[in-house]
Amino acid sequence: MALTKSRESTQKHNKRVFLAGDDREPLEGTVLVDENGDQIGTQTAPLYISTAAGFFSVDAFARQRMSQPTTIFDSKQLHDSSPLSWDDQEIAGGSGTTSTHSVNKASTTMGVSLNTAGRRVRQTFRCFNYQPGKSQLIFLTGTLGLSGGGTGITRYMGYFEDSNGIYFKDNEGTIQVGIRSKATGSVVDNVVSQANWNVDGLGHVSNSLNPSGITLDATDKSQIGFIDFEWLGVGTVGVGFVINRVPYYVHFFHHANLLSGVYMSSPNLPLRYEIENDGTGAASTLEHICGTVISEGGQQEIGVDRNASTDGTQVTCASVGTLYAIKGIRLKSAHLDDTVKILKVAVALFSASDDIEWVLMYDPTIAGVPTWNDETNSAVQTFTGATAHTITNGVRIDAGYVSSDSGKNSSGESVGDITNALLLGSSIAKTPTTIVLCAKSLSAVNAKVEGGITWKELT
Repeated sequence: MALTKSRESTQKHNKRVFLAGDDREPLEGTVLVDENGDQIGTQTAPLYISTAAGFFSVDAFARQRMSQPTTIFDSKQLHDSSPLSWDDQEIAGGSGTTSTHSVNKASTTMGVSLNTAGRRVRQTFRCFNYQPGKSQLIFLTGTLGLSGGGTGITRYMGYFEDSNGIYFKDNEGTIQVGIRSKATGSVVDNVVSQANWNVDGLGHVSNSLNPSGITLDATDKSQIGFIDFEWLGVGTVGVGFVINRVPYYVHFFHHANLLSGVYMSSPNLPLRYEIENDGTGAASTLEHICGTVISEGGQQEIGVDRNASTDGTQVTCASVGTLYAIKGIRLKSAHLDDTVKILKVAVALFSASDDIEWVLMYDPTIAGVPTWNDETNSAVQTFTGATAHTITNGVRIDAGYVSSDSGKNSSGESVGDITNALLLGSSIAKTPTTIVLCAKSLSAVNAKVEGGITWKELT
C-alpha cells in the first residue's frame, strides 16, 4: 500500500501524517527526518549511524565489530616476567642493558646505560597465526618514554621481528608508527612520524588533523596501543591508541591498488619490545606491561595433521629413573613463523614385566647431538632418540604410565590428547624450541620403548 504525505505535524518535523487514499482515515506515524524536514532512512536517503568508536566500529575487513574476538595469545606479568612465553636478551655486540620485573607494577622495565652502545629485546617465542580473511587485532600496553630518551635512543613496541612487522616507535624523541618488510629481499622500514599521521595527529603542532581533540603524551605516560590489519599480502594496516575507553586510529597504511606485491613477507609474527642506545644517549628505560593477539570473528584451526614415530627403532632406557628421548620435534629454520600444535602422543613398551613413565617435555636439555631430519612438505624436523640422548631440565607438559606383563614381547600403550599454550617457537636469535617425548624405567634396566607424536600444522 503506497502512502502519500498529506501534512506534517508541528512536533519538530519528526512526525508526519500519511493517507492511504482520498476516502480513508489518515495513518499517523513517526519517521526520521533531516534538518530540512525530508525523510531519511530510505533507499535514496540512507541513514548513517556514527558511534564514539568511529572507524573502530568495523574491523580491518569492514565487518561490524560484534565483541566476538578469539584470543590467540595473551600475556600479563603478575608474578614474574613470563619467561616461558617471552625471550629476554641483550643483543650480541652491545652491553650495559638491563631487564627488571616488578610484581607491584606487573611489568618489566628494560634499560640501557649512559653513553653505552647496547640493545635489549623482549620477544615472544611464538609467532601467531594469521588466517586469511580474518582481521588480526593486537593490543599492547607500555611506556615508551619511561625515562631518559632523546638523542641516540630508540624504543619500540609492536607485532614485529627483525625482518617484518608493525610497531610504535620513539625515535630520539619523535613518536612514529611503522611497517618493516623484507618483501624486496632486504629489510626496509616505512616509518611515519606523528606530524604526518593521516587520520589523527593527536595534537601534534605540525599536524592539522585532530578529530579526536586528544593530545598524546608519550613521554612518561603509559599507553594502550592497538594494531589491526588485513593481510592477504596487500591489505590495509591501521594503528592507534585507546584513550578514555575510546579507540582512536592515528594512521592507515594502504596497500591494495597501490603496491605491486605484498607489503610484508609474513603476517605470522611475535610480540616484541625493544630499547637501544647507539652509544651517545642518556641512560633510558622502556616499560613492557601487557599484550594480546586476537583474531576477529573467530579462527578455525584449518591445517594438516602429521605424524612421526620411532618406526620400529626401539629406544633402550638403560637406567632406572633416567629420562631418555624417544621422539623429538622442532620447527625448521625457514618455518619459525609457523604454528604447530601437538595433538597426541603414543608410547609402547616392548620389554616384559616392566613399568615406565612417559613424559612430554618442552624445550629440555638433550645430551649428545640428535640427528634432526626434515619432514617432507612440512614445517618441522624430527629426531628419534637413543640411549645417549638423556633428558634434563625443560618443562613437563604431559605424562602417563605404561606397564607390561610377564609374557615375552608383551607391550603396553598409552595415548594422551595434548592442549597447551607452550607451542613450538624460537628464541630472538632464531634458535628453535623443542618438544620431546621421553620415557624412564621405573622398575628394571634396559626397558625397550617406542613412541610417536601427532601434530597439526596450521595453514
